Amino acid sequence: MQYAEYESKVTFVYDNGALISLEFGNVSGRSPIPNHKHNDIISFLKVYHNHIITKWLQFYVYKQKVKSEKISKKVNP
Repeated sequence: MQYAEYESKVTFVYDNGALISLEFGNVSGRSPIPNHKHNDIISFLKVYHNHIITKWLQFYVYKQKVKSEKISKKVNP
């Protein structure tokens, strides 16, 4: 996940098909996303996690082309 000049790795943690948590990790050579922005990222990912995982599966597992999307709708925390 990128925010301005910052970047962090976000791991989706599922249990029985349900998202239970998100874990933030560092990306080598990049400054991590500031903690005060984590809540915004968590809110966004909770809304779009199914869509993200579906596109990930299409691209990496099924080797299908996926369209990139620009999301301009605000997500309420």
